Amino acid sequence: VYRFAAWGFTAGASRLFGQANLAHKLSWISIITHMQDPILTPVTAFTNSIYITQLDFDLDSVRDKILDLEAHLPGVHKSNRGGWQSESFGADTVPDFMQPVVDKISRLLWPVYTQMTLAEHPLMSNFWFNVNRQGNTNSVHNHPRCYFSAVWYVNVPNNSGDLVFYRPDMMLDYLPVRDATSPNNFGKYEVYPKNNQLVIFPSYLYHSVTDNCNTQEPRISVAFNFK
Repeated sequence: VYRFAAWGFTAGASRLFGQANLAHKLSWISIITHMQDPILTPVTAFTNSIYITQLDFDLDSVRDKILDLEAHLPGVHKSNRGGWQSESFGADTVPDFMQPVVDKISRLLWPVYTQMTLAEHPLMSNFWFNVNRQGNTNSVHNHPRCYFSAVWYVNVPNNSGDLVFYRPDMMLDYLPVRDATSPNNFGKYEVYPKNNQLVIFPSYLYHSVTDNCNTQEPRISVAFNFK
């Protein structure tokens, strides 16, 4: 429709005003050509999916058991800056109160492994407890030698720290100036955790935990690695 209308207008003008109207006619041809440019179809070549769901475990009893472990066991220093991080528990040393949680997360990972066409079934390699009090945080890190990792939130008071994932490519080095952020160009993705929330993510994704700014309660979570 646009083509015939434009050409009809241009031909009529040419007959009326003669060759002097040639430049005007050429400008219309340029507009028509532009209007006929093909539409670009975006194709997602690579994805880095994060999976989030809510569990329904009794958090009060789990919280008390973790705090009791903190009171009696020494912690380790890895990505944590302050706070208490327990030694790792393996598949053969899972405390009784954690076995239902491990089993649930393992089942939830089955469709993720299927989606990623992994031949193996989810196998929990280790997990540990985290207790972050005011001012405690976790620096940027990832989880080597694993396929997927997870974090389960046992106690998340207000303003007690967020989980931050970082873009795994070099896009920000090449496209540093942006008018606005979108799913196509953001450099980090923040999860604002809540009680009984489970977050599963590829172990290669770098992530950190922001400061716990709550002066009254600790932020308690359990981290898992799967192969």
